[in-house]
Amino acid sequence: MTEITDEEFESFLETFIPEPDSESDNKENNINFLNKNGHNVLPSSSNNYNNMQNKDFEWLNSQKENGIKEINEINVIFHVHLPENIEKHGYPVVLGNVKELGLWEKPIVQLHQPYPQHPTYWQSDPVTISVLNTSDIQYKYVIHVTRSLLQSGKNVFEGNDDQESRILNILRIDQFDIWKNINLSERYCIHHNNIDDFAFVDYIYNTIKENNLRNKVEEYQHLLTHYTELTVWALRLKFIVNRMEDKLKEKRLFLCLLLGYYVQRYGHYELSASFISERLLKALENYKQETLPLDIREKMNTGITTLVQHNAFHMKFDWLIIFTIAAEVDPNYTFIEHLKTLKYPNDLLAKFIKEVKIIIPYIKGIEFKNYVKIGKWLIQLCHNMDSLFKLWNDILLHYIAFDKSVSKCFIDRIRANISHGKSIANDSLGEEIIQSLELISQSHTLELLNIFPEILDNCFRNEFSEKIPKICITWFKNLLLKLNISKINKLSYESDFIFSVFQQLDRIYPLLNQRNNIWRDLTSIAIERVKKFSDAQIFAATKLIVQIKVNYVKHLFLEIVKEILNKTVRQINDWLLSKIFIICDCKGKTLVVPNSMSEDILY
Repeated sequence: MTEITDEEFESFLETFIPEPDSESDNKENNINFLNKNGHNVLPSSSNNYNNMQNKDFEWLNSQKENGIKEINEINVIFHVHLPENIEKHGYPVVLGNVKELGLWEKPIVQLHQPYPQHPTYWQSDPVTISVLNTSDIQYKYVIHVTRSLLQSGKNVFEGNDDQESRILNILRIDQFDIWKNINLSERYCIHHNNIDDFAFVDYIYNTIKENNLRNKVEEYQHLLTHYTELTVWALRLKFIVNRMEDKLKEKRLFLCLLLGYYVQRYGHYELSASFISERLLKALENYKQETLPLDIREKMNTGITTLVQHNAFHMKFDWLIIFTIAAEVDPNYTFIEHLKTLKYPNDLLAKFIKEVKIIIPYIKGIEFKNYVKIGKWLIQLCHNMDSLFKLWNDILLHYIAFDKSVSKCFIDRIRANISHGKSIANDSLGEEIIQSLELISQSHTLELLNIFPEILDNCFRNEFSEKIPKICITWFKNLLLKLNISKINKLSYESDFIFSVFQQLDRIYPLLNQRNNIWRDLTSIAIERVKKFSDAQIFAATKLIVQIKVNYVKHLFLEIVKEILNKTVRQINDWLLSKIFIICDCKGKTLVVPNSMSEDILY
C-alpha cells in the first residue's frame, strides 16, 4: 500500500466529507470510508449484527431468568494499543451503538495515556453502561480529528467496514484491544505482532489487590489466548526482577506464576545468582491452591519449584517454606528430586538442621511413602555425625515402620561419615563414634541395633571411652527386647529366641573377649534372660546351639543346662530322702533304721 501524505489525507477528508450545516445530521461528521465496491461502510446495526448471538448476553438473560439478582448495568474500562503518535492527528475515543458510547456519533468516552513508557497504550476511565433491553453492545475505536486539523471535528473509525465492529464482553471489566488497521494511511496502522511497548500485562499487574488475584490471573490467561505472541514476548525475566520488592503479597504471588510460565516456555532454566528468590518465596506463607484457577496450578508449581531450587543451591534456607505448603502445592514432594545433589558445608549444615525443624508440625500429615522419601533425603544431607544425630533425635518422628524403611540409608550414612572422618584425620572422630554408639544403642529398630558391633569395632580402634560399658549394656538389653518381639509369633519362638541370644554373644565375642567387664555384664544379661524360660524350652534349643562357632559361648549354654540338670537331681534326691525318713519314722535330722522291715525296703 502506498502511504499518502498528511496534506493528501486532509484533502481526502475535505473532498469526501462536506462542511456540516445546522440542519445536517451528526452522522455526517463521521468519515464514511468506502470499500472497493463503493458501498458505505459506516458502522451500523446491520442485519449481520442483528443476527449475531452474543454469549455474554445469553448468560446475562439466563441469570435473570434463574432468579439471580437483576443486573442493570456494568462497568468497563477500555484498553487499546493505537498507532504510534496518533495524538498528533486527533484524540482517541470509543464510539458504540449505545447511549453511553455516543450512539456512533458523540465522542463521550475519551482515551488517555496512563504510562509514558508505553506511548501506544491508551485507556479510558471506567464507563458505566446499561444492559437493560440491549442485545449486542457494539463499539469501535475512533480518532476524533479536531478543528485544529480540519474546519470541523471528524471521526476516523478503525477497520475497513462495519463487519469489524467489536462486541463488548460484558463479563469483563477490562476490554483489551488492539487497533484494527485501515487501508487509507500508514499513520492509522499498527503492526500487531511488533508492539514494543505492549502494556496489558503491566496494567494487570499494577491493578492487583488483596482480593482480586484470581480475577487478574484469569485476565492474564485471556491475554495469552487472544494476544499470544505479544503476551509471551512481554514475559521477560526483567519484568519479574524489577517488581520483586513489591510489598503486596498477591503481586509477588503473581510474579511466582509468571516465573512458572517463563520456565516452562524455555524448558529447564537456571536463574542467575543475583536473582533474589527469597522475596518471592516469602509470599508463599499460608498459600492455598484455591487462590488461583485450577488450570494454571501446574505453572504455579513450576514457579515455586524453580524458586526452591535456586534458593537451596545458593546456600539459603528460605526455600524451607515449601514444607509448610507442600500438602497444597506438591503432596508427593517431587521438589526433592530437584535437590538430590544439594550439599551444605559444615557451618551451613548446622544452620540447616536448625531451620529444618519447621517441618516437625507437618510430619504427621505426610503420607508414609513420602515421609520415607523425605527422611532418606534428609539423612543423605547429614555428612557429619553431629547433624545426623540432631536430625535423628530432634526432628524425625520415629515409629517402627519408618525406622525400618530408612535404617539402611541411616547405616550407610554413618559408615560414610566414619570413613570420611578417618580420611581427613578428624580429631573429633572418636567422640562422634561414641555418639553413634549411644544413638544406636537406644534404637528400637533391629536393623540399627545390628550395626552396633561394627561401630563398636571402629570405636576400639580409635580410643576407649568410659561411656562404652554402659552403652553396651543399653544396646544389649534393647537388642534382646527387639529379638524377643521379632520371634514371638513363630511356632518355635522359645528355642529360636534362646539361639538368637547366643548368636549375638557369638558375634560380639571377638570384640569383647578381652574386655572382661563388658563381656561379663553382657553374658550375665543373656543368662538371666534365658533362665526365664522353662527347662524343656531351654533343652529344646540344644539342637540349634551346636551351630555356635565360639566354644566359650557354647560352654555358657552348657553350664546353664548342667545347672538345671544338677538342680533336678538334687530335687529328686531330697524328695527320696524325705520318703525314707517317713518309712523309718525318723523325726530328727539323723536317719535311724528302726527295724528289719525298714531295712528290707531300703536295701
